[in-house]
Amino acid sequence: MTATLFDLGSNTRETVQCSYLIGCDGFSSTVRELLGIEIRGERHFDWSMTVYLRIPNLSRYHDKEEAFRYVFVGPEGTWSFLTAVDGRDLWRLQLVGLDAGKLQETNIPAFFRRCMGRDVPHTIEDKTLWVRKRTVADRFMDDEPHNNAVVLRELLAKRATAQTATKPAGKTRRKT
Repeated sequence: MTATLFDLGSNTRETVQCSYLIGCDGFSSTVRELLGIEIRGERHFDWSMTVYLRIPNLSRYHDKEEAFRYVFVGPEGTWSFLTAVDGRDLWRLQLVGLDAGKLQETNIPAFFRRCMGRDVPHTIEDKTLWVRKRTVADRFMDDEPHNNAVVLRELLAKRATAQTATKPAGKTRRKT
């Protein structure tokens, strides 16, 4: 298969030969739609808010081992996650809830204080409200793998300029 890759950052194209081409364009996949592959499952499980926090030297503020992800569990069950983004000081805090309005009104510094058990210096870099889903693609390929390559190549050639993007619900910058 021949694929043409387009780098949005440098505005350059590159043609590569490959045995497989994987589309990582998410739930609203243009490629999946063009191939007629349906999605099944719960399209709206609940709401989540992702908050990107800049936290220099996080390990200085807790007694746990350094980890990629910290999971916060209480009497109500799992209530949040803190996940490393860049391996240094950028972290993703996930808030989970059933009500989008309540999530948007969440006092992020107070919520983060609950996570850490104390005040920890941080900067809110960005926050995004999104819908969590429990879905799966109806199929990943036809019985004949060669057919997928031909169909996908033809569809990609026709849609080479089509682009889809998800914009964050809003951006917030605030030093705490």
